[in-house]
Amino acid sequence: METPFFGTILWGNGTPAAGVEVRAIDLDRDGSDDDMTRRAGTTNESGAFDGRYDPAWGIDRHSEQVTTWEPADPAHGNFTPVRVTHTVDVVDPLDVPDYRLECRFDVGDEHLRQRIPFLPTAQSLSRVGRAGRREVFAITRRGPLAVAMRPLAASSSVMVARETMPGVWSDWIDLGDRLRGGGPLRFGVEADGRLVVVGIDGDRALSVRREQSPGGSWEAWTSLGGTVASGGSFAVASNQDGRLEVFVRGTDGALWHRWQQAPGGGWGGWESLGGQLVDRAAIEVALDGQQRLHLFTHAVSGRIAHIHQQAPNSGWGGWSELVDTRVAGPLAVARNHDGRLEVFAQGTDGAIWHVWQTSSAGSWSSWSSLGGMWVADDLDAIDNADGRLEVFVTRSDGTYAHRWQTSAGGSWANWSSLGVVLGRFEPLGLRHPFAAGRAGDGRLVIVQQQPLGERAAYARAQHQAGSDWGEWTPIGPAAAPAVVRPARPTLRRGGSGDHWLEVEWDDVDGAVDYRLLLGTESHITATSYDVGAVTSFRVSNLSNGTVYVLRLVARNDAGEGPASPEITHACSGVPDGIADLGATTLTLVPPHPGPADNFNVNLRLRNTGVVPTGPFTVRMQRIRADSDVLPPPPAFADVQGGLAANEETTVQFHVAPLRHPGAFIWDFLVGSHRIANFGVIV
Repeated sequence: METPFFGTILWGNGTPAAGVEVRAIDLDRDGSDDDMTRRAGTTNESGAFDGRYDPAWGIDRHSEQVTTWEPADPAHGNFTPVRVTHTVDVVDPLDVPDYRLECRFDVGDEHLRQRIPFLPTAQSLSRVGRAGRREVFAITRRGPLAVAMRPLAASSSVMVARETMPGVWSDWIDLGDRLRGGGPLRFGVEADGRLVVVGIDGDRALSVRREQSPGGSWEAWTSLGGTVASGGSFAVASNQDGRLEVFVRGTDGALWHRWQQAPGGGWGGWESLGGQLVDRAAIEVALDGQQRLHLFTHAVSGRIAHIHQQAPNSGWGGWSELVDTRVAGPLAVARNHDGRLEVFAQGTDGAIWHVWQTSSAGSWSSWSSLGGMWVADDLDAIDNADGRLEVFVTRSDGTYAHRWQTSAGGSWANWSSLGVVLGRFEPLGLRHPFAAGRAGDGRLVIVQQQPLGERAAYARAQHQAGSDWGEWTPIGPAAAPAVVRPARPTLRRGGSGDHWLEVEWDDVDGAVDYRLLLGTESHITATSYDVGAVTSFRVSNLSNGTVYVLRLVARNDAGEGPASPEITHACSGVPDGIADLGATTLTLVPPHPGPADNFNVNLRLRNTGVVPTGPFTVRMQRIRADSDVLPPPPAFADVQGGLAANEETTVQFHVAPLRHPGAFIWDFLVGSHRIANFGVIV
């Protein structure tokens, strides 16, 4: 039998150019080189599929299975869908290939690889069944609102965040890399409100990890054993009495389950519920109005298979199927205000269909279409606080859409868009997982995962229960405002006995701490000092004769602000503490010497700083004379003991007769540091 498959990729001019590798693969085989039909806009092409497609806009540079698209048109934010159809002969109706369109994106040093499903067309046998409506993603459905995810689809790490108050999220908590078996993530909630994360470990068994107390730290991972079939189909649900129960597709294709013996207690053994689930079947579980668990999944016939408890917290009945409509993608289930269950699925025509109980615990209606031609990689449904059901889906233009009952149990409003989250790189055809939940105050919240970008996930919530919707916001601690550029720091003092300098600066609004960058004129690459929340810092072990360049950076939780204007300091060989050494008085004896007079210069020095000086020598150097007579050699005076803080001393210099009239000027130096100067006219 000939089975056409179709898949749609959506490319947008909202992101930078990227290297792209695209190929069609069969997860059940090793791929296929069969002929493909490719269509973009009104252009149709046929030929052997070589893993590339010429977009309807932009510049296409490609080699075998590798394409670089540099979108120049359309305008930013516009998107062009590319539809690919693949036809293959199928002999066994239960062995329809599980095709994916695999795309790899390379953006700088980052890589993203995701697979988009090829869905069977309406003329084919339905290849339903993908377990992974939230393959790397989970959200609590009631009570404490929390999100669990893998940072990337291929990652075995699990991250969890809680909503601590409306619109405010905790930081992400890393639960480790126990779940190495792929497949979806699921949440359970214990009867006392503790969260439980469930996934598939490296042994293909289910593993669980739960909080020690609601909102508290986490216990270690525990294995529930068993073996989950390839494709990773499983679900978690709470019984009426609060006991958790897990359901998996076993390696024999049947449904197996295991449950807690008491709320929050230990687990019983695995038991089979029979049935034959298709590979990668979705499994959804809900309580009906009589508090019995109902389970829905994909049957090999292409219909929805159904099984339920005979009574609350008790054993299970036999399998049945929900009338005749075939489905081709994910499914969801929600409970109406009066206890009637309602099931949503994508039909083989691409529309969203639903079927419902005609009364609580009663029979089922016929399937009815809610319309739309979606690429429903993700589908979810949940009840509002007032009992109205709401369904969410991914649209073919990359946005999210929702439709809701206008009254509890009543008719449905038209489809409406919830927009799209645009990150720094968004190949929207590689739709990011999303899921819907209801917070403790009744607000509905949808959360979307971002495979790339600084923020891992975004949430969009109702302003209040049953009201309109807010904007997309990142999950995680509230981002601090970016700090401003600091003013130029001040060089407070410097020296080189210990080769040091000290700078100070004004505090910057919004800054948590600071980083000081120290470089040189010849080598601007900076040494970085994390100086903390102080507003001054001392740098030691500098080199004599080097000019240093300093810049200051302010930081907070949002990151670093721009660096301050630079300041420079020449490390000149002045002993430690001399920067605070100055002259208090300078006297001549006699006070007005003549050309033939010997005279003395008495210099009173004081250490005005808090750093004691070491021993030093004061040098008196004549720098100018209004005559062509050579100046005498410089005179020296030693201060062997140095000066403590605020200590004073007097040094004396003898000057021989100048012999010629004129103006004479002297400097008093310690190293290259000038302490004082004076002049005489004779």
